[in-house]
Amino acid sequence: PAVVHYKPTAKQHRSLECAPQFVWFAVGWTEQEIFVFDEDVATVSAVLAGDTQAFASLIERYEAALLRLAMCRVQQREIAEELVQETFLAAFRALASFNPQYRFRTWLWTIHFNKLHQHGLLHGRRARLMPTTGCDPATLEACPDDAKVSPVALVIRHELDQQLHAQLDRLPVVQADALRLRFFGELQYQEIADVMQCSLSSAKNRVRNGLERLATWLDPNDNS
Repeated sequence: PAVVHYKPTAKQHRSLECAPQFVWFAVGWTEQEIFVFDEDVATVSAVLAGDTQAFASLIERYEAALLRLAMCRVQQREIAEELVQETFLAAFRALASFNPQYRFRTWLWTIHFNKLHQHGLLHGRRARLMPTTGCDPATLEACPDDAKVSPVALVIRHELDQQLHAQLDRLPVVQADALRLRFFGELQYQEIADVMQCSLSSAKNRVRNGLERLATWLDPNDNS
């Protein structure tokens, strides 16, 4: 079903970042409960009910963001695309184990993060030879996000991207990964904590400390 029924914790009452798109409170009940409509959960339910074609909408919804993160971690776009495909395949095979009381997005990102981590263990942290905006520099003109950007601006942007990701590789792995999840994956702090299996405060500290180091290294007035 598209409607998920669960009792939130006190912490979830204070912050509903963990809840999907639409939330209704039932007032006056003995135990306060929340009904949540989640489009992802509805899609998962459809797939599990036999409509396997519905999984394509999940791919369309998350593929670009997953690819952005993969491009931050691997050297070649082709490898990044393969890792994204492996993520979706693993998610499809494990779909029956998904708990609809949690966000599908966080569950999917956890699978993707583990795939990237496994790839890193096998191949090590290699130099990034390609800019990681999610676009191949050989086919910039085909990128929708770059359609209205001048060629000079593209060159400058990709040069800055290369500098940024070179600096990310200098950070401790947990800080670099937290920054990538936050700014390339666009995850909330609680989602980062869930994906990286750490506390919420640790997730925030990793992002903050990483940003502080980057700010120092990228400061044009810093001669250190």
